Amino acid sequence: GEILPSQGYERSDSAHPSFYDAVAAFDAGDESALRQLLHRSPDLALASGFLDSSYEHAALRGAGLIHLIAGYPQRTRLPDNALALADLLLEAGVDVNALTADSASALELLAEADQPGWLGIDEQLFARLLTKGADANHNNGYLLWKILSGGNPRPKLAKLLADHGARVDLRLAAGLNDVELAKQFFTSDGKLAADAGVSYRIPTRAPTDQVILDEALSFAAINEAFATAEFLLEHGADINAMPPNFFESARDRGVSAL
Repeated sequence: GEILPSQGYERSDSAHPSFYDAVAAFDAGDESALRQLLHRSPDLALASGFLDSSYEHAALRGAGLIHLIAGYPQRTRLPDNALALADLLLEAGVDVNALTADSASALELLAEADQPGWLGIDEQLFARLLTKGADANHNNGYLLWKILSGGNPRPKLAKLLADHGARVDLRLAAGLNDVELAKQFFTSDGKLAADAGVSYRIPTRAPTDQVILDEALSFAAINEAFATAEFLLEHGADINAMPPNFFESARDRGVSAL
């Protein structure tokens, strides 16, 4: 039958011999042990692990130590001192833009994670990564799009991304409930500007101006951005429109603002 590698700390699928010792120290919340490991092997900060294709938690395949700050409830509990551990990793020189095998950054994992929020440190972790140079605009602003279209609004995380350079178009400005920014995507004669729909979107045919307006209204609706929704309706958005591909699902054939 198939032979699976250990799913705990006795693993061999990392190029660095101390990687899983560091993972164990992080999981235990042992700041002293983690600091000693990083001091003894500075290159550990850039190491990755969980490289075996059969590793049960697929989202962590190829993860570095920095990815652990997002927590992964099926793997283990995030330690109470995760914020201090994150600071230690950042001081050690981890790559805040390192990607897993599935091309996910720590910032992207953090945006979808629950455990940091349970500990009340999600915004602080998010801000620390961005301050240290995490790319807020990776994949043309995919992360901001995902946060604002995902059905679980996290407006403070979205605002942090926008403040740190995530590309914002009319649709995302609507999700942020920023009426003044939304106004900038209209020309003096009331038409949409050329950059009104340039941020990330699910690959599809080029949208018309009406589709962009209607998508913006959906972003406003799902994020309870009522001021922006009113502004968009005044400027031609169709309250009964059902723009397709709003959610990240192959089964999404269209959803109205209502």
